Amino acid sequence: MRAVVLAIAVCLLPMAANASANEHYLTLGGQYMPVAIGDDTFHTPSLTLGYGYFVNDFSVLEADLYYGGLPEDGAYRQFGGGHAAFRLLIDATQWVPSVGMVAGWLATHSTEAGLESGAPYAGFSLCLERRTTRERSLSACAEGASFPLSDDYQSVYFINLNFNGYLPYFFE
Repeated sequence: MRAVVLAIAVCLLPMAANASANEHYLTLGGQYMPVAIGDDTFHTPSLTLGYGYFVNDFSVLEADLYYGGLPEDGAYRQFGGGHAAFRLLIDATQWVPSVGMVAGWLATHSTEAGLESGAPYAGFSLCLERRTTRERSLSACAEGASFPLSDDYQSVYFINLNFNGYLPYFFE
């Protein structure tokens, strides 16, 4: 009975502006990034630029670059890096959930200490995209990761809010 009710509820939701294999999009967004380095945690806002590619109707490969910074004891600490995510998605309505894995690189720079260590990280990614038209969408993602090869960095997670412009529709 529950399955029937769920199937009817899904059928009543507005249809999606479906993504299909080989579609591309560009991403511009903001993100909040708490980074644990040693005993300190830095809460950093940052700007993201990215690119996404639909491998098929049910999976997406996404790559992002990000940069952010914050004042720290009279100095300025900067964070920069990039990551790639592979997510599986359910594209049945205008709300498109996806889940997958993420891998990336994070480096820090301080005006006092200069360039500090960078390290690779790996983790998971959860996203929810709202796509009502073929041209654009809004998405929110949460990603969590750890640094398996670093003694300095402990963990990082990202909360992203993105605007996605689908190519070539967005420029028509």
